[in-house]
Amino acid sequence: MSDLLMSDAPALALLAVFAVGLLAWLVAFALAVLALVHGLVRAYRWLRPRPRWVVDELALAEPDSVLWRSCHSTRCGHMQTRHTVTPEGVAICQGCGASAVSA
Repeated sequence: MSDLLMSDAPALALLAVFAVGLLAWLVAFALAVLALVHGLVRAYRWLRPRPRWVVDELALAEPDSVLWRSCHSTRCGHMQTRHTVTPEGVAICQGCGASAVSA
């Protein structure tokens, strides 16, 4: 019986080394995928437009001279932005400075 176990020892050792190596490659592959996804998410967040005035100057109560509407300039890209309404009735975008007639 001991001769049978001794003849299988090299094959079992080779199988164990292969299994450990395969596990190491799978862990390395999973970590590489996670790093790639993390980098892509950070790149996408960096590319998103976030005007500083949207974050810094949001007031709890909007005055009557502030209007939220879509800006038709290429800089703001038709997004809802804050517009200040002048006494003449012209809405000025606070993001890019484009003017539009107030509705």
